[in-house]
Amino acid sequence: MKPPRSIPKGFIVIFFALLGNFIGSVIYRYRTGKRASWLLFDYTDEQGHRSISLPVWPNFGPALFMGLLIKPYWLVSLLVGAVLTALQGDEAQMRLVEGLANKLGELEERKKNNVIKGEQKELAADA
Repeated sequence: MKPPRSIPKGFIVIFFALLGNFIGSVIYRYRTGKRASWLLFDYTDEQGHRSISLPVWPNFGPALFMGLLIKPYWLVSLLVGAVLTALQGDEAQMRLVEGLANKLGELEERKKNNVIKGEQKELAADA
């Protein structure tokens, strides 16, 4: 099956990568009983931070990349998206989000510490 020439390759690869993510999420749900995101990832961690990702990058990104490089483009993007989502579900996305949240928390803590130190220096200079 060859796609029509009038549709650019990138759109075809994106469509089939998303279709592969959908198929993989259905397989993951049947395999584990847990829900896997195929288009919209919505996650709230223990601290109440919420993150939304569109589409799920750890599954969609490799499918898109491989689909753009290897022929037949549409089949590769479909298979890679389906296999990655079926095997890992949302686990890689959760690890990515938690890692970013930890880094942001560290940056906020450093900023608070620097502000407090700056205020203490100002108070010491005033005294």
